[in-house]
Amino acid sequence: MPRLYVLDHSLVDLGGHHYEYDLHVLRAAEQAGWEPVLGSHVRCRAREHLPANWAVAPVFHFDMYSKHTVLFGRSRLPVNPFLGGAPEDRGGRSSARKRLDAWKVRWRQRRRLRLFARSCRRLFERFPPGPGDQVFLPTISEFDLVGLAEFLRSYRHARVPDWHAQFHFGFLEGRVPEYDGQSELLHAMRAHFEHVRALIPEVRLHLYATTPQLASQYELLGVFPCRPLAYPVNPALAERPAGDPAGPVRVVCAGGVRDEKGTHHLRRVVEDLARDDFFGGRLQLWVQAERVDQIPHGGASSPVSADPGDRTVPGGTRIVHVRHPLPLDEYLRLIAAADVGLFLYDERRYAARLSAILVEMLSAGASVVVPAGCWLSDEVAEASAAHLERLAREMRGVAARDAALPRVLRCGGTEAPAFADCAAPEGATELQVSFRWSAGTARGHHARIEIVQGNDRGDVLDRWAAVCGSRTDSRASIAMFHMHPEARSLRLRFSNAYFSTPIDLSDVEIRFLAADDFAGGRCPEGQVGLIAADFGQFPDLLREIARHREHYRTAAASFSADYFRRHHPSNVLRILTDTAG
Repeated sequence: MPRLYVLDHSLVDLGGHHYEYDLHVLRAAEQAGWEPVLGSHVRCRAREHLPANWAVAPVFHFDMYSKHTVLFGRSRLPVNPFLGGAPEDRGGRSSARKRLDAWKVRWRQRRRLRLFARSCRRLFERFPPGPGDQVFLPTISEFDLVGLAEFLRSYRHARVPDWHAQFHFGFLEGRVPEYDGQSELLHAMRAHFEHVRALIPEVRLHLYATTPQLASQYELLGVFPCRPLAYPVNPALAERPAGDPAGPVRVVCAGGVRDEKGTHHLRRVVEDLARDDFFGGRLQLWVQAERVDQIPHGGASSPVSADPGDRTVPGGTRIVHVRHPLPLDEYLRLIAAADVGLFLYDERRYAARLSAILVEMLSAGASVVVPAGCWLSDEVAEASAAHLERLAREMRGVAARDAALPRVLRCGGTEAPAFADCAAPEGATELQVSFRWSAGTARGHHARIEIVQGNDRGDVLDRWAAVCGSRTDSRASIAMFHMHPEARSLRLRFSNAYFSTPIDLSDVEIRFLAADDFAGGRCPEGQVGLIAADFGQFPDLLREIARHREHYRTAAASFSADYFRRHHPSNVLRILTDTAG
């Protein structure tokens, strides 16, 4: 029986995403006929919670999250004490003191890497590898990769299996157009990876990243191929319980309270929702936090604490507190019971980075509300675009007046937009804007379209914006806006959403539609999820989902079937073995 080794030196606590990831992949491997071997941190006490027949070795003394990495460290350059290089000069010290401090730093770095290599050796001496075995490190950093290479260079028996290592974090900041300004880091990282390859030229080492966007960063180095690897979810999410169609829409903010998760935006969302009593009681906000006083209530009643799967919370409750962290089974109930996942994440920090909670929400059949211009919005943008294209085919069109646009529209950043004005035709309830990206426009940009609606007197009745990226199949990008019933004039404002670089939009087209067949005189503007161009849009997007509750529920359930299959742990195992094959 071949072995699947999962080496996770960051597996310290029971619960959390490290534990779930390893557990689900190894269970899938065992069901497929593999013998599971798990290497964890020495502080991990998972033995009694795992199947008795699994081989478990708590051997690692350090986790991945260290100051020696680009992401978590003090330096923006990779640390490789075997390559040399000058230490950081903080000034005010003698040359001898600087040399001594530099020696101490390098000694600590080398000690840590050699201890990583020694931990790997202990595990493989206890559980020797054989032909056909596979070794998977689900979470690794560029620093740990050097320790792995040192181990494989010195311990020849470990070169028998294929090795698979995955990055959860990128080394370049921001969005693709910002990468050109980080050439120093790119060159340093390339030298770092070339050193790794030179140490182990004969080892079958396969690199992965959790998203295609992250994989493309490591592909830029041109050293190792890097493939995107589906993130595994708990198979039990397929057993989503039936919700309460008569109760409020359950909006869930899951995970810990952290700045990068945009928790500071929550107060603004709550204050806005409190103005109409959470859309007349049709919305209920569930927030995971360590303490109930971490949750703002913004004029609404104080949060009530409840268990994750509780369906007996009083109907008048607007905000519910769920403790953090949760045991695995309770966390699963929280995700499975969500109608909507609310993600107030920092869109720049998550431009390429994966959110495991979003993967779980979409796999469980929940709708999501996410920020534009990042990986989270990319996960649902295509489904929404297909929905808008279907509306354009099926809804009754309304003839436009004075809506001529140039063949190519050139627009700069938000300070140098392009404008188009037109009249609002009577009977139109929706406005669709579509365009294609001209060939000369650099990859990674997003277009921001803002619509200002006015009446006969020139008063502004409504202002709304959408952010669109390019589509993988080169089809037209598309956005939709609800028309104000009293609107008579429209001003369309096109700009580069995040940069001052000019972008060219071609085949810009405006379509007016009439929502004859939709209750309330307006149609759903999205499909599985809704994308916020600004953080101020989140409350209205939640109201939109509550207004068309059945549409979003059905769409999310349909979307989740294929999404769940792609992220099933057995598919992760298949990708690993296919790559090795």
